[in-house]
Amino acid sequence: MLEFQEKKKLRNILYSKITLIALFIILIFIARATLSVYHKQKTSKGNLNKAQEEIAELKKREKMLNYEIDRLKTDRGTEEEIRKKFMVGKAGEQVIVIVDDNKTNKNNAAGDNEEKSIWSKFLNLFK
Repeated sequence: MLEFQEKKKLRNILYSKITLIALFIILIFIARATLSVYHKQKTSKGNLNKAQEEIAELKKREKMLNYEIDRLKTDRGTEEEIRKKFMVGKAGEQVIVIVDDNKTNKNNAAGDNEEKSIWSKFLNLFK
């Protein structure tokens, strides 16, 4: 009988309101900590994806820069870069300028229409 009373006393303590409230508060702290870890994991995953994209972009850029370095190591590549940057040529070379007549005529025609005033356009309607 004593054993039964001890079990009943233990059950009363475990199922008391104070014990249930304490367990509920502990459960809230555990859930809050779990959500915090979940959000941190989600943020870390996003940062990892960004870092991987950045690494891929940097590797691509490194490959392009290595190609440019290899090109500039040759005489022809160096010459092309000098011509591009400083607009120079070798002795005896000449510059040929090609002008597109269609673009020039279109630009002049558009400019003529813009230069006419509204009054002259109105008078041209009756001519």
